[in-house]
Amino acid sequence: MLQLKMSDINSYKFDYNLRRIHEYLFDDTNLKSQMKKYTEEYKEFENAKNREERIEELADCYIVAIGIERFDYSFGTILKDHIKNIAKVFEISEEEFYVAIVEKTKKLQERVWDRDNEGYYKHRDSE
Repeated sequence: MLQLKMSDINSYKFDYNLRRIHEYLFDDTNLKSQMKKYTEEYKEFENAKNREERIEELADCYIVAIGIERFDYSFGTILKDHIKNIAKVFEISEEEFYVAIVEKTKKLQERVWDRDNEGYYKHRDSE
């Protein structure tokens, strides 16, 4: 399986590889389901109880924004930039943010995913 590299964080390779991982894991998702997932993840970010949870939930938001970018490149790109700005507001360093994305992506690859008829994915231990 493709792995993200911290050495790629300031290059197109990081997002490109993250997109390839997203396509592999969620090959038949769609824009509607990704928007639903983003709303869910953003609410989790808003409800985070501490800094560590905020960083992890913001990483989730970024990963879903990559998924949105697959279907609407302009909106996905704007959303990714917005998420990076939120990280700055919360004084989350670029390194902390990208480490969280790498770690979260590893978790995503280890999980078993189920898909509903509308292309929405949920990991089995989340029910």
